[in-house]
Amino acid sequence: MVEIVHWSEPSLMFYRGQVDRVIDPKLGLIKFGPYDYNTSQRKFNNVFIKVVCLKDQGVISKMKRLIRNLNTPTEIRSKWKTVRYPYKNFKTLYKANLIEPGLEDDFVFINTEEIDHVVSTDNIDEFKERFLELYRQKFQYILDKGFSPNTVIYVYIPGKLESKFSRLKEAFNVKGIDLRSLIKVLGVECRVKTQVITDKALEPPDLADTLWNLSLATYVKAGGRPWLIKEIPPSSVFIGIRHGIRKDEKGQVIAIGVAEIFNVYGEFIDMVAIDFEDKDQQIPELWNKKPYLTLRGMYRIISKAIEAYMMHENEKPYSVTIHRTLDFTEDEIKGAVKALSGVKNVDMLHIIENTNLRILPEGKDPMRGTFLKLEEYRGLLYTTGYSEAEESYPGVGTPSPLELMRYYGNRSIEELALQVYSLTKMDWNTTRVMLREPVTIKYAKRVTDIVKLGVKGGPLVRDIRFYF
Repeated sequence: MVEIVHWSEPSLMFYRGQVDRVIDPKLGLIKFGPYDYNTSQRKFNNVFIKVVCLKDQGVISKMKRLIRNLNTPTEIRSKWKTVRYPYKNFKTLYKANLIEPGLEDDFVFINTEEIDHVVSTDNIDEFKERFLELYRQKFQYILDKGFSPNTVIYVYIPGKLESKFSRLKEAFNVKGIDLRSLIKVLGVECRVKTQVITDKALEPPDLADTLWNLSLATYVKAGGRPWLIKEIPPSSVFIGIRHGIRKDEKGQVIAIGVAEIFNVYGEFIDMVAIDFEDKDQQIPELWNKKPYLTLRGMYRIISKAIEAYMMHENEKPYSVTIHRTLDFTEDEIKGAVKALSGVKNVDMLHIIENTNLRILPEGKDPMRGTFLKLEEYRGLLYTTGYSEAEESYPGVGTPSPLELMRYYGNRSIEELALQVYSLTKMDWNTTRVMLREPVTIKYAKRVTDIVKLGVKGGPLVRDIRFYF
């Protein structure tokens, strides 16, 4: 008999000892403030903003108004029924002061001559170099004036640059890159945390929704820790793995692997990256399509991830769960097990994002948290669908599940699915309740997408806040 179960929305923790069940980040921030408030873990009480934007009075006025709205003392309610809680103000929600930027000291301007120079080329590589150099100069100017770790740079990209780059991408058939990604590359290189501000953010269709997400991103990038998972089937460490390619400064293609590391509460603690040699890859010439590792390759990346975990936690993990959107070969399993010798419980889970399988309840969308066990090692999990927190399905089209397959380990597929479900709540870059991917996969994708664009300037920056 096929048994479909439904799990309630995972609850979040905003302070130690909290007994209330809170499933919506917005409600938790309103009632309790962030998890790190009034603890020694938070190293700041003020958050500073610097601004890079077009020297245009209209843009400047909109930017100042947007930032002022973050501090507004009045409640701002959403137009959408799914956003149930009004935006309060930064101080109330995060228990920290948002210091609004001054026009003379904190704004750095881009003039029309600089934009005209960038768009005057019809070569896409030259355009990218000019674009990066323009914003590099602006970032360096900010750094030279003095810069604290709890500072976030709001970066405006003029529409003229966006439209030119779109035309060049079409002409050169270039995909998988946009100007926002290039700003993130530059932020990593310059060691500054950036928040890209679009024209849509300056004139948002729903101000409350924009302020919720912008305020959260600003707080987290300043170093804040807003919430943790309150209940999750325990694992000492969760590791999300992603493979890709990058080009070095000579243009040589290099196979890479990124491992994102999360603690027992689903909190990001570190990341590692490796350049793989040919002997780390099962089929080097097919790496772009089938990035499978040899025993040695998997051993290298998992060993490095566990070393990073132990540096943070000062102990060896008792259990490890590995997530990947690629299946695991026998050699890869052996390599991971070798790297984790002495660890009591090891599980390896393949998360299939594009499955053809569906659960079709009569007359309604499946609920988020719906799970169907297909086999002892395999199941379907809906992380989208009708949302308990939002009392609706805040999506488009028919919800599609994640297919989960355990390739190694003794933990039940139900427990592994509950872990995945809980980890969808740990993306600190949005206040949305309904998120499809677990943070293990989402963050690994995000970092790999930035690294493959060719980050220069020394060792990998290992704080996820630079990549949001």
